[in-house]
Formats: sequence, C-alpha cells, structure tokens
Amino acid sequence: MTLINSERQGEPLKPCDLFDMIGGTSTGGLIAIMLGRLEMEVDDCIEAYRRLMKLVFSEKANSLPVDWSGNVKSQYDSRKLRSAVEDVVSRCGLSPNDLLNDGKVRPCRVFVCATAKDTMEVQRLRSYNSSEENTPSPTICEAALATSAATKFFDPVLIGDRQFIDGAFGANNPVEEVEEEACDIWCPSSRNLKDLVKCLLSVGTGHTGQQGMNDNIFKFISKTLVRMAIEPVSTKRRFMARWRNECEGGRCFRFSVEHGLEGVRMTEYHKRPLIETATQDYLLHENQQSQIRECVTNLARKEGKTNIKFEAIIQERAMRIKLQHDFDRSQIAIQLRRPPSWLVPFDRNLSYVDRDVMVKVKEVLFRDHCQHEMAIFGLGGVGKSQIAIELAYQTRDEYPDCSVFWIPAMRFDSIRQAFTKVAESLRIMPVECKENDVFPLICDHLSQRTNGRWLLIFDNADDIEEWTEKSTSSSVQISLRDFLPKSPLGSIFFTTRTVQAAQYFASQDVLHIPEMDEQEATCMLKKLLINQDLINDGKTMCQLLKRLTYLPLAIVQAAAFINQNSTDLVRYIALLDGQEQDVIDLFSEEFEDNGRYKSSRNPVAATWLTSFCQIENRNPLAARYLSFMACLDCRAIPISLLPSANSLEQEKAIGILCAYSFVRPRPGGHCLDLHRLVQLAMRNCMRSTNDWKQWVNYAIMETSQKFPSPESKNRILWQEYLPHILRLLQLKSSRYISKASYILMFKVSRCLIFDSRLEEAESLMLQLQQEYGRHSRPESLVTLSVDHNLAIIFSLQGRPREAEHLATRVLQAQLKLVGPDHSDVAITLCTLASIHFSLSNLPVAEWLAVAAIKGFIRKKGVESYHSLTTIGVLVRIYIQQGRLANASELGNIHYLLNKKATGIDSPDTASSEESLVSIYVLQGRYAEAERLCIQSLEKVEKVLGRAHQRTLQTMNYLIGILGSQGKDADAAALSLEVAQESERNYAPDDPKVRAAYQQVQWYTSLKPLHQRVFDRVAHARKPRRIIATRRLHHRVKLYGGLYCPRRPVTDDTAIQIIKKAVLALPGGLDGVQTVPDKLCNDQGSADKSSDLFEFPYYMSNVPQPQFCFGGGISILAHIFG
Repeated sequence: MTLINSERQGEPLKPCDLFDMIGGTSTGGLIAIMLGRLEMEVDDCIEAYRRLMKLVFSEKANSLPVDWSGNVKSQYDSRKLRSAVEDVVSRCGLSPNDLLNDGKVRPCRVFVCATAKDTMEVQRLRSYNSSEENTPSPTICEAALATSAATKFFDPVLIGDRQFIDGAFGANNPVEEVEEEACDIWCPSSRNLKDLVKCLLSVGTGHTGQQGMNDNIFKFISKTLVRMAIEPVSTKRRFMARWRNECEGGRCFRFSVEHGLEGVRMTEYHKRPLIETATQDYLLHENQQSQIRECVTNLARKEGKTNIKFEAIIQERAMRIKLQHDFDRSQIAIQLRRPPSWLVPFDRNLSYVDRDVMVKVKEVLFRDHCQHEMAIFGLGGVGKSQIAIELAYQTRDEYPDCSVFWIPAMRFDSIRQAFTKVAESLRIMPVECKENDVFPLICDHLSQRTNGRWLLIFDNADDIEEWTEKSTSSSVQISLRDFLPKSPLGSIFFTTRTVQAAQYFASQDVLHIPEMDEQEATCMLKKLLINQDLINDGKTMCQLLKRLTYLPLAIVQAAAFINQNSTDLVRYIALLDGQEQDVIDLFSEEFEDNGRYKSSRNPVAATWLTSFCQIENRNPLAARYLSFMACLDCRAIPISLLPSANSLEQEKAIGILCAYSFVRPRPGGHCLDLHRLVQLAMRNCMRSTNDWKQWVNYAIMETSQKFPSPESKNRILWQEYLPHILRLLQLKSSRYISKASYILMFKVSRCLIFDSRLEEAESLMLQLQQEYGRHSRPESLVTLSVDHNLAIIFSLQGRPREAEHLATRVLQAQLKLVGPDHSDVAITLCTLASIHFSLSNLPVAEWLAVAAIKGFIRKKGVESYHSLTTIGVLVRIYIQQGRLANASELGNIHYLLNKKATGIDSPDTASSEESLVSIYVLQGRYAEAERLCIQSLEKVEKVLGRAHQRTLQTMNYLIGILGSQGKDADAAALSLEVAQESERNYAPDDPKVRAAYQQVQWYTSLKPLHQRVFDRVAHARKPRRIIATRRLHHRVKLYGGLYCPRRPVTDDTAIQIIKKAVLALPGGLDGVQTVPDKLCNDQGSADKSSDLFEFPYYMSNVPQPQFCFGGGISILAHIFG
C-alpha cells in the first residue's frame, strides 16, 4: 500500500478504498474482516494480528486433542480467541455486537468462508446483501470466530441454530470462492469474469513443502487425509491455469512464500522473525520485484469503485463500438443520412468530476426503445448544468448519430429563441413564420422516426408559469408542455431547482442532486487548483470543503479566488472564518466560468436571487419565513418558532422552501436546517435592500412573544429556542434596547441561569444594566429587576459579598418605591436569604426566609414557584443549623408540594429529594439516602443531561454517601466519571477539574488505618456524626460559666404557617394529615404572626446591626414595625 500511495501522489488509500471485494478463510478471513469490514490500515492490521496470536496461542488449554470418549477436544481456549477478536473490534470504534452485514453500503465487499458442521458445505459469511436464501446474519465477532474455528484448535461457533468450523475443508484457498462470488455480483448471466477484472490478487500462507503418504494407519488418518482435504496447491494450479492469460497480461497476481516456512505451524507465533525473514527474501527476489511493480502500477491507476451493472455497461459499450464500426463502413448510410445536429453553447468542462448521477441518468434516458423524460433538481450551484453539459458530450461520444439540442429555459422568450435556432440547424425554418409557430414545427419534425435519434436538454426550467404564454391577439394560452416532441428515438432531459417543476416535467423519473461528498469535492478542487503543492495538505483541504458545504459552485469560486490571488488554503479558511460581511463579500466576487451563461451572475451570493424572487411571487409566507430564518442560527430551527400562520398555509410555505432545497426537515419533522450559504446570501440580499434591521427587530418582537417563561417545565422548549435567540441578539446592531428586546433578554438570562451558563447570563444582564442605567431612573422596577438578577448570578458564581451588596441595595430601593407588601420585596428577601446562607449567616438567613415565605403565602399562595423555592432555602438552613427534626418535617412537606405542583420527574422535585438525602445522611440513614439520591440523579440527568453542573453536583452527593458506607470501589468509579465529564466541560487547569481528580485519587489510594475503620464500621462513624451535628447547636449561657447542654432549636413557627397554608389548598395535600391543635384553634395568634414577625428567642444574642442592610434602613422596622 505504501508503494501504491506513493505512485498515486494523493490522499493515502486503505485496502478498503482500493479493492471492490476481499475474501478469506481462517487467518485470511480474519485479515479480510480487519482490512475490509473494520477498514484498518495495513500496519494496524499486522499489529492487531500479532497481539491476537500472542494472546490466543501463548498457552494450551488441553494437551490432548481428544477426550476419554474419543471426541475431538479443542487444545486452545476459545474464550481467549473471542476476547482477542472483541478487543480488535472495540479498538476500531465498533461494538462486538455489530452485525457483519449491518445494511450499510460500503465501498469494499467482504466475505469469509466457514464450514457448516452439519452438512460440511462451505458457507460464505458476507458483509453485504446477497440473493441467496437462508444466509446467516452473524456479528463481526461471530464471523471472525467461525472462519478461525479450526478443528482441534478451537470449539465450533454457534450462529443462530447452526454450528460452524473454519473453511479449511473445501476452501483453504478461497480464490475460487472469490471468483464465483464476483461472478454472482458483476456478471450473473454470462459468468465471464475475466473481461471485467482489472486486478485480481491472491495471497497465500506459504509453501509447506512436499510430503509423502504415511503408511502408519494413525498418521495416515490424522495427517495425510487432513493434508489432502485442505491442501490448497491443487486449487492454485487450477486457478493459474484458468487465469494464465490474465497473469501474463498484468491483471492477475499470486504471491506466496515458496521457501523457508516449511514446518512452521499456525500456533508458532514466536517464530515471527523467521516468517518475516522468509517473506522479505521472497519479495526481494528479482522475479517477485517485477510482479510487484506491475501490481502496484495496475492498482495505482484504479479510479473508482465498480458498478454492479458493470457487465451491462461493457456489453453496451461493445455494442456501440460494433454499431459505430458498421456505420463507418456503410458509405451509403453516410451519403444518405444527414449529419446529426449539435447545438450546445458550452465547451466541455475538463474539471468535471464523475458522480454516480451520470450512470443513473443514462440508464433512464437510453434504456429500451421508447422515449424517456427525466428531470434532476437541486439547490442552485449544486452542479445541475454541469451534469447536463457532460451528458451532452457523453451522448455525442457514445451515440454519434444522436442530435443534441440545448434549450435555456429561464424565460419563455429564451425557449422560443432556442427553438428557432433548432429549426434553423435542422433546416426546416420557413421563410415566413410567426413567432410561436416554431413550437409545433419542431414538435412535428422530431416526432417523426425517420429523422433519427435526438436529445433535448432544457436547462434551468425553474418556473412552470414561464411555460405558458397568453397570445396577444386572443385569450388563448400557449402551453409548451403540449409541444414537446414524442418519438421512440428521442429523450428529454430537464434541470430545475424545485421538485414541483421536476415532477411537472417528468412525473416519475425525478432525481435529486445533493451536494458532493468529501471524496468528489476533493477531486474537483484538485483539478481546479493551479498550484498543485496545495493539494498535499489533505486535512486543511477537508476543512475548507466542509466550510464550503461541498457545494460545487462555491468550490469553483474558491479555487478561482485562490488561483487569481496566489493565496493558500489556510488563508482562505481564515477569510471564511472572519466577519460575516467579509464572507459575504468573498462569495460576491465575480469569476470566470465557461460553463455558465454570459448573462448570468456567477458569484455564489447572487446564485439564488432568482429563486428568492420566484418564492416571493409564488408564496409570500415562504419568503417571509426565509427572511425570518436568516436572522436565526441555521441549524435545527423549530417550526414552532416561526411566525404564526394557518396550519395549511404554513405547510405549503415550508414545502416550497424544501422544494428549492433551501431548508431540510430534520427527523421527526419539527425542526428545519437552513443551508448556511443560502442564509448568508439571504442576509446580503436584505442588507442590499435596507431591510436587514427591520427584519432583525421584527424577529426580536416575534420571538419575545413566543419564548416561554423560564420555568423547569418549559425547559425542553426554551432549550430548542436558546441558540436562535442568542444568535438573534448578537445580530442586534443598535445599542438601544426596546421593550421586546428587554423582555427577551430577561427571559433568556433566567434560562441561562437555570442552565448554569452564568457568564452568558451575566453578559446579557450587564447590557441591560448599562442601557437602562442611562435611560431610566435608578429606582425604576426595570433596573431593580436587572440588578436582582445580577445578584443571583453573583451568588451562583461564588461571589456572595458582591451579591449581598447588590441585593441589599435592590431591597432598599424596593422598600422606598413599592413598599413592604409588594411581591418583589418577598422575592428579594428570598434571594438575600440564599446569599446569607452561603455566607453562613444562618440566623439572618432564617429570618429573611421566613419573612419571604409569609409574603409569598399572602400574595401568591404556598404552591407558587417562589414559595416553593424559599421553602427549599429554609430546609437547607435548618439542616445547616442541625435542626434535623424541623428540617425533616419541612423537607417532606416541600417534597410533596413540589411533586404536586411540578410533577414527580421535575428538577424541583429532585432538589427537594436532595435535601432529604442530606437529612438522611446526618441521621445515619445511609441506605435510604443512597436510594433516594440515585432516584434524584436519574431525574436530574434525564431532564438536564449528564454534563450539566447540577447533575455533577448530585453525582458528588452520591459519591459522598457511597464513601460514607465504605463502598470505595463504587465511589471511585463514579468519581472518575465526574472527573472526565468535568474535564470535557471546563479547562484542564480549572479548580473543579483538579478537585474531581483529587477525589478520584482519594478513593483509589490506600487510606490510613483509622480512616478505613471509620469508613467500614458503622458504630465508629456514629460518634463523629453526633459531634459534627452538635457543633451546629447554640450554647446558651445560664449564669457565670454555666451553659445549658447543646440542643437543637425546636422553633416550628414557620412550619406551622406553611401547614396552615397547605390545609387551605383544595383537597389539602397527600401526606400532610394533621396540623397541631394549637395552630388550628388559636386563629388570632396565627393571624397576628402573619402580620408581625418577631425574632426567635435563639436569635436574641445576635447583634441588631446584622438586620440593618445599609443606610440605616432596618428591614424589621420597614416590614414589621
């Protein structure tokens, strides 16, 4: 392969890229699978085979080949062979359970030979579909094991209900199997494979030497008969005799080491140096060197894969040559027959890259003996006209007696002018002829069989309405469709941009032309570039082609720019990755192209202008959608985000955009992909008409109304919208933020906070703060809501002091602006409670949380989002204070409320479960904590994804619980997952990544003895847990140096308030059965507590300034004074 790639001087090829079929048996079968199905490099294949042999044959499983009952017994461990094969498959990125034939069409067909144990018939296990019935469908591993299951060495392999051993009995040399299989595929009728083969390569395992017949009956049975059954020499002789002419002609080659490998057995992997030496000596021999040079030259000239109908193509070409020869010899025919007409306005494109399309087109147009009409459609610039030009020239080469006429079909006038030229070339144009009489004239002439073969090519037949014209003298319409000639010797070919037009012209034979694949695009770029040194950088070339979306017109324009400006590929990629306007300017460059009309504009950016106009005329809603989508990200645009319209009208509009290949629906049908270059061209078009800013503002207004509220229940929807809204906000050129922009940016920032994308959320909020700081009063509700959001972001970013300062300032302003009873004040109190909790100011945090809860219950009810959030904060405060009884009671209420309000699978319910997990851990209930934490992790991962920060946090909870139970192995495995996921999400030097790997090291390293005792003995953990919990309890001074014992606070005032609110719900709440009699009976005290909230007794020693938040404003005095 090294010599072949050096000869080709292009992209390195692998054997699977070069050969159409690879077949093998036993060792050859393994190699065939590795090279063909796993698509490995030769060096990688050799190394993998070495590892496999060493693992499998390093030790015998049984010394005797038979057991006591006389049955054959395998001498080597079949499990090792399976493990080795699975390892090879896994290293190639596939699963051991992947099928050998998974239904995908691959460039190289692979089969291996195995012997069915019940019938002793050779069975071919294929990687491709076959016409044979009852063909097994093995996995890759099963096929490799079956072809390797040599009797005495390994156990038979079960595939389905049948057992298989290796194919040595009957196909030890599989060359005849390969020959027969190739005949079945490429020449099933004639069975004449020799005329079709370009190169047939047979590789043997080496000559084993001449051995006589053993007289000893046991040796005769065990050795001589086996050798006679599997001896491949006779197969080689028959094969070489049949293919002698092809071998002499340099189309068939056989390589097999002749000397030096006698006596080397399959299991003797340790004799690898001897095998390599003998092989090297064989290949360096003078006779083999010439054979190798011929083989390399033959394979290096191979251009593409062989079509299944290759035999039919060869026979058809031979028939045409024979007909041409007879035609040339017939002088009478030359004298009598008028020479065929040729009316094609373009030269042949020498840079044309052959695609599978041409074979399909010619199969349709020139099959049978009747007229065929065919249409191809695709995106503008995809190469339809170039296909038509090449079709014209190939038709002239293959059918010299065929007239070819090219009709530009952009407009009715251009069609009429072209028909006039056709009439003149056929010499049937009368002296006086009305302008529209030429259509029936051409139709009548070409419909006559005596006028020979012809091909009509209608290029750019995009607008169906152009095919009808109303007569100036009457109201009669002329339909060109009625004047298309009909003859068994004629064919008509259309190129168009829409599937509707293609179906109008050719109802059945319609073919979509996609963008090129990477191989075709690479070949095209190589042909176009003048500086051939640029093609050596294959990786950079692939990057360039990917950015050009493999669009032929874009590739031609890029090559023209590179050639004219003597730039390189890296510089051109940098231009494409630059500012959007620079990219548009680049695609707007004019360039020379002999394969396009002189009147047409060549740049990629201008290619679709005609289609834009047609869409706007046919369906204004489709044009509106296209302009709207140009303002969004081009990938996965939700249909629900488009401007509202009637369902039927929306379906039609999207259908037209799909028909022009501007958009493609994604699987499922609820999202669309807009072609990236079409999006750039559309933006350029809107800028040129000064409509760009209006469309961006319109898109912002539409999306601000459609964007859902930032709640967890809407997360799936707003995650689909987010990439497009963020892209839209980037396009907003004006610094002025309209009301719609403010609403949209505010909603998006809240969603980003929910999604832990704090930097992006902070950027949006700072923009709003800067803009509204200039145009609004500092005390306005708008600026306060922005500052409040910023405080939340600062708190989540680990900046609690900044968050406290900003949230306190917001609270002061709210108290002045709207008073203490406003719901915004309660929301800010909740935020401040969370901030002070992070600062470990637990008494302050508790007081703020209870005050917020009372405000929310009064204004919004206990089931509101903010109420539940604040209750969750209060539960965490109770846990941190060591008040586990209060925390457990309130945590269960919180869980039931969340379950009822948001659903059992919501992240909010999972959050309340995590609070209960923390309580269970502190109570020593590790088994319950583990079960509940796993349940919570499943919910969070399902909704937020594996990489989300919240998911990683829950995984860390579970790691701690596992470690507390002494399950270090499970904790280490989960820690490694967290570390790897963190490394993918953050920079390698990020503290989160370092901490994650430190955690892995902790659980995998040997711990001190006392730590192991604490981890594994539950009774040893209990005192430590009690001491840690007691530290959270306050010490109350009695007298002098006397203190009361440390006990948790038992103030359940807030719980009773929440329970009372719960009882007021319709139907109550499952799980909350009773409320203490004191709260139910003492309505006066309950009402009083909702209006006046005093500090709990255990906060009496806290200094009063802690409750004053700057400027001498006491929240206690403002709210409860």
